[in-house]
Amino acid sequence: MRLYWPQVVPYPGSDDEQVVLSQNTDLQALVVRELAEQRDRYQGSLADLERNRSDWRRILVAADHAA
Repeated sequence: MRLYWPQVVPYPGSDDEQVVLSQNTDLQALVVRELAEQRDRYQGSLADLERNRSDWRRILVAADHAA
């Protein structure tokens, strides 16, 4: 998750829309989507996310199911 954290930073897209990197041609990977939502929720603080055990565990479970 620490490796993906910087990759889910929104960047400017067309029409000033903020977008998250998409590595798939279809749907975005569940773990990337979950991590991006948590990054937004915790205002970019990975340390705060890690301190919230239930949210951190949910991210880890999503990653485990994706593997």
